[in-house]
Parts: sequence; C-alpha cells; structure tokens
Amino acid sequence: MGVYQKEWKNLLSPELEVGYSARRMFEYLGDSHISSLIHQASNNGFIAELADSPDVSFDWHSSMIGKIVGHPTLGGVLSLVNPLLARMAKSPGLAGMVFPDQLVAVESEVTMEETGTPV
Repeated sequence: MGVYQKEWKNLLSPELEVGYSARRMFEYLGDSHISSLIHQASNNGFIAELADSPDVSFDWHSSMIGKIVGHPTLGGVLSLVNPLLARMAKSPGLAGMVFPDQLVAVESEVTMEETGTPV
C-alpha cells in the first residue's frame, strides 16, 4: 500500500467509522424522536455547550458525536428510543476504538480495511 494511502486511512478511518456508527444509530429515529433530542439539547444548554467547546470541529465529527452519545440526558433519550443501538454505540468491545466521552465505533460487518471502500 502506498505511503499516502496508508497515511490518509490512518488519519480518516477512525473519524469515518464513528460517523458511520452514528448514522446507523440515528437513521432509525423518527421525527418525534429527533424533535425530543433537539428539545432536550436546547432545554439543558447542551447546544451552547457544544458550540463553545474547543474540541468540537465542523471537520472532525467524532468529538461532537461522543459528546452527544455520552451526555447523560441525550444519551438517556437515545437509550429509551433504541436501547440496543444506544448500547452498541457505547460498548467497548465492539470496535476497540475509544473516542472522546467513551464513544466506540461499531464495526460494520465488512470494514474499510477489508474492502478499501466505506460500507
């Protein structure tokens, strides 16, 4: 494998895996669930906390996703909405990759390393 390809995969693979895991978790939410999450986030100041956080970046989403899933209220709402997926997102044994606030990427059945393309 070329040096460039190896370096970009080392840099971006963890970020992509966290994003794919979050997408899999959130894609099952209905409009009412999303409204509930937004309502909870705005009522407890979490949106301002995210906006002011120095480690949250528009280009690097894993920190923000970790804060959302790891937040006591929002993580609790996610657990009520879909307990299995919320538990999977926090499970340390699935991917072995620990991100901010203990978010762990859920491995897909075929990983990027095996295919070279996102699943």
